[in-house]
Amino acid sequence: MRATNYKFNPFLFTYLIILSGCVYRLFSSSNGNSIYYQKAGQNYIYILIWLLLYLVLTFKIMQRGKTIAALVLSSGLFLSLLASAISSYLFNGFELGSLVKFGMYFMTIMFGAWITTIDNVDEVFETFFRVGILILILHFAAYPVFSGVSYDDLNRTTIIGTKIYAGIFGHKQLAGEFFCLNVLVCATRFFSNRKKEPIILLLIGLNLLALLLAGASGPLLSLGVAAAVTFGLRLIIARKADLATIYWMLAAFGVLIVAIVGVSSIFELVGRNASLTGRDFLFSVWPRFFLERPLLGYGFAGFFTGLPGAPAVGLWQIAPFQEDVGTFESAYLEAGIQFGLIGALLFGFILLKAIVTAIQFARRSDSIYKFGPLLFLMLIVVSSLSDNALMLHNHIYVVIVFWAYFGLEKPFLKKHIFTQASKRVRSIGRTRVDLAVPIERIHS
Repeated sequence: MRATNYKFNPFLFTYLIILSGCVYRLFSSSNGNSIYYQKAGQNYIYILIWLLLYLVLTFKIMQRGKTIAALVLSSGLFLSLLASAISSYLFNGFELGSLVKFGMYFMTIMFGAWITTIDNVDEVFETFFRVGILILILHFAAYPVFSGVSYDDLNRTTIIGTKIYAGIFGHKQLAGEFFCLNVLVCATRFFSNRKKEPIILLLIGLNLLALLLAGASGPLLSLGVAAAVTFGLRLIIARKADLATIYWMLAAFGVLIVAIVGVSSIFELVGRNASLTGRDFLFSVWPRFFLERPLLGYGFAGFFTGLPGAPAVGLWQIAPFQEDVGTFESAYLEAGIQFGLIGALLFGFILLKAIVTAIQFARRSDSIYKFGPLLFLMLIVVSSLSDNALMLHNHIYVVIVFWAYFGLEKPFLKKHIFTQASKRVRSIGRTRVDLAVPIERIHS
């Protein structure tokens, strides 16, 4: 394992804090005990903070312009997705709010590209580790202030019998997703480091407690599945064939048991029912709206615009909910609605390429966090089945996916360039390896 020499990066640290969603609650106003009276996006100070972040990010990108331009312009999948999204707007017409959100989504992706140019993955994870500690302290410290706030309109309790508490986060789902990521960071740090630090076990426990208090069942289930799948992949990567065979046979047996017992029994373990709070209805009517514009979709954020006459009005009229929904509650269904079949397939290939990159990184890297990106991506893949975070314009899941898609880190990127160059030289019978292979050749 390589030594971790942490260098404090103020911009990365600040951006991750804002991106985590922990400040959202501070800029949203409430009506009584409800958190849904005024969104933070309507607060001018909150808007100004994001504008400043985007300006600094633009400056940071310009500083590394050649490298980032090579990454982006050589990425056929990403450029195709961008072209598909723009074509969707041209076909459906432009709406200012949707365009602003698409611009923010693009900047979130570019932040992921910028992170790729940082020296190594360890610096990113060490920053996230420290951000997690700070937010964890603030989260519990804010309990006396926000414990009386209702974070769930149905007034449900958590699986440990307590009132749902999302603290400084704007929503229990945001809190659950962040603490899931934090659990994975701490667990990776603990099990990959030869020197076991008891304080890390304490942090894992506190993050799990915060996750349970948030009452977000989706992230909780996704965390378990992601950890189980990544452990199985780790056995394969380590070439432990016998253990991997036994493990995956047991995993298949477990899936069979779930199929026999019923998925509803699993949901009941975390205090929810099989309908997933009405998601079954949304899933069932999704094909009806998708088939109206199957190829290019409705445009990014073009279905749930919140405006009179928006496509979502048709959904609201038949939905058995008291309040208007603002999402189909699945990133995969949202990709189909927003980008259409063409864009959704392109996005799927981007996600697949990110996973392949993470697996290659886990195989070749000597980082103590070498399984960290893979754990993150497995969590995102599973949780996206019943959550739309991957389609939000300023969510950390988007950054993680495109960070992995663009290559994770510079040293690993250089090794990959060398490998590609060597294969190309051997295939044509040359005896000299050209180390100056352009960076754009590694992306398709």
